[in-house]
Amino acid sequence: MSIKAARRSADQGAGKADFLLAVVSTVVDEETVTLVLDGMSAATQKAYRVLSSAWPLDTGSRVIVMKLSGTYVVLGKIGPDDGGGGGGGYVLPIASDTRLGGIKVGNNLSIDQNGILSAEAGTYSLPTATALRLGGIKVGNGLSVQEDGTLSATGGGGSYVLPPATTGSLGGVIVGSGLSVDGNGVLSVSGGGGGGTTVITQDVAIKNPSISSSAIVSSEIAVVDKLASLHIIFKTGENHSNANKETVFGSIISGYRPAVDSSVIFNWVRSNYGNTEGYLWARANGELSYRGSGNYNEEVECTINYLLP
Repeated sequence: MSIKAARRSADQGAGKADFLLAVVSTVVDEETVTLVLDGMSAATQKAYRVLSSAWPLDTGSRVIVMKLSGTYVVLGKIGPDDGGGGGGGYVLPIASDTRLGGIKVGNNLSIDQNGILSAEAGTYSLPTATALRLGGIKVGNGLSVQEDGTLSATGGGGSYVLPPATTGSLGGVIVGSGLSVDGNGVLSVSGGGGGGTTVITQDVAIKNPSISSSAIVSSEIAVVDKLASLHIIFKTGENHSNANKETVFGSIISGYRPAVDSSVIFNWVRSNYGNTEGYLWARANGELSYRGSGNYNEEVECTINYLLP
């Protein structure tokens, strides 16, 4: 449409159109610009729309503007490429995602004599997948891949067999005597009578019935493999005023007797005499012997550690 035709069309409409000359101050985007209208010294703050045929525009382009119903529309550019009217040379705008326009053929694209644009086949090479890089894999044993590319573990004949544990390699164990395993797989010493297990037996030491000068108050023994620990409380019988006097006051029952004679030196506090030292023997034949000074019915408590046969 020519400028004169546009003026006639505007005059016939609801409002009268005015035509002004201006200079582009700023290209805001691919549809709007700000203007310095002839007779004004400053650019408009508002951006005004541009007819698509008027593109491309640059800052400083001389343009003709139509004012209609209080707004402006840029109709075209005035300059050497306009040719003075409708017969001027057309300038193809650059294509964008919102505007039709021209393009240049770039890498991996080609255009034939008919103007048909095509994408050229690339030379892409799929890299091998690693722990740090995305890439391709090969389907190996125990895996399968479906037509849609879904990778699955198949199991099959390659089922895992846990090897037995050895002193030099990790593996599985069977829970044996004296051990237990809970629901979380925690292995513990369970008690019971197996090797390596602690066994507490009450009253393993008994009073020698032929001797009435002493009494055993209590006794117990803890056994770990071949190591025994006898804890005993006894009362002295007669007044042991002579520290060199030895008394056999009891015996250890069969099965817990020491392999060799074992003794312990102990101290206890006597209200009348203060600290007193004494000796206690656990004989290989099971006898329990005492030597030391003490009052009648005085309790002595001590522990003897020894090896079983």
